[in-house]
Amino acid sequence: MKYVDFFGHKVSKLIVGDNPFNGHSYITHIVPKQEMIDYHTEDKIFAGGQMLAEQEEAERRRRIKDTYDTIFNALKPNDLAVMGIFQKHHDQLTENVSVFNEWAK
Repeated sequence: MKYVDFFGHKVSKLIVGDNPFNGHSYITHIVPKQEMIDYHTEDKIFAGGQMLAEQEEAERRRRIKDTYDTIFNALKPNDLAVMGIFQKHHDQLTENVSVFNEWAK
């Protein structure tokens, strides 16, 4: 596996994100919490889930499997993966468990 130096740390992959639900920003001196809250409205947050819900089931399941591939290929043995599930547009919990069981075989 290839590693790079990241500010004195040996890393193989770097995944960066934010938490739009409560306006948490890791760079508050650049993007303040209130700006995050103002931008990430409930409609914007759930729009992605609605877009996915409106796709055909086969396409949704393919995208979920692609997400599992991306996540689990990036994890190291002691890493943790957390996936958000939004029940607003359809039963994502049941669907994700079903897809994960297929994917894990």
